[in-house]
Amino acid sequence: MKIWVGAALLLVLVSLLIATAIPYRSEAVSFLHGDTRLAGDLLLPDASESALPVVIFVHGDGTVDRSCAGYYQPYFDALLAAGIGVFSWDKPGVGESEGNWLDQTMADRSAEVAAAVRYLRSRPEVDAKAIGLLGFSQAGWVMPQALAQDPDLAFGVFISTAIDWREQGDYLTRQRLASLGLSQQQLQESMAYNQALDQRLAQGMSYGEYQTYRGQHEPEFFQGSEMSPSRFRFAVNNMAADARRFLPHIRQPVLALFGDSDRNVDVQQSINEYKTHIQSDFSYRVYADVDHGLFKNQYFADQPKDSLWFWLKMIVLGAEGLAPGVDEDIAGWIQQR
Repeated sequence: MKIWVGAALLLVLVSLLIATAIPYRSEAVSFLHGDTRLAGDLLLPDASESALPVVIFVHGDGTVDRSCAGYYQPYFDALLAAGIGVFSWDKPGVGESEGNWLDQTMADRSAEVAAAVRYLRSRPEVDAKAIGLLGFSQAGWVMPQALAQDPDLAFGVFISTAIDWREQGDYLTRQRLASLGLSQQQLQESMAYNQALDQRLAQGMSYGEYQTYRGQHEPEFFQGSEMSPSRFRFAVNNMAADARRFLPHIRQPVLALFGDSDRNVDVQQSINEYKTHIQSDFSYRVYADVDHGLFKNQYFADQPKDSLWFWLKMIVLGAEGLAPGVDEDIAGWIQQR
């Protein structure tokens, strides 16, 4: 019975995708970042005879492919319908791309974006002066450097982005602990442990030392999970990431978008820091009743993001599952630039 239900859902999904597809040209392409070959898709609106603006999608954390498992599609559709091209690729070690994203620092990721920009500028279909960046969450530590180091990039769209790596981790941990219903004393003990661990990570502790410290000091009610060796290395290598270093050097217009129910990022802190440090044209918006991924609470509140049901709902709902009009807001803002 479950097999038939799954098959029916997939049939509905395919039908919806076919019915609502935006006409565009899709080309599977690859480019080099150092010795690493990265594979992705260049999507361009149909029937265009002039060089086009293109938006580069900069991924957030995790194992993300070129479509982010379908999450990007509403954004793709809105941009393509507005006459704007899209370029997105599989993270290193994901899909058809070589390498390993867990070996990267945020500076490495910024250099990867720069390599993608160079590739796009070699394409005659692309307007070399109209290439911009659109990134999610962890991209908030990638795009500021890319924009600051390349004044010919046209714009940046920041979605649910944080400022400082350790401050963001502290905020995320506090939100997680608050959801566990701990007492005030337990919360204080947990945060003190977390901050002490972060300090040791920043000082370059080994993986064995990390495991020993957790075993000896982690409160039982903290309910933390142990990082794998590769995730540990990734965290240690990026502990010092801070967007403030590059924000004052951005000269392009910037749009920042957030959800008011974000439990991952301190939205007000990000807005305040952007307003303080970005000297170029800066605007922002906070959408009501949506979370870190700009998903509507009415559909996705407390829905595990790694479940099949979440994935099916996300694909079937498309733009309807996101903050109202966010895809069109982004496309319209870029058109005005």
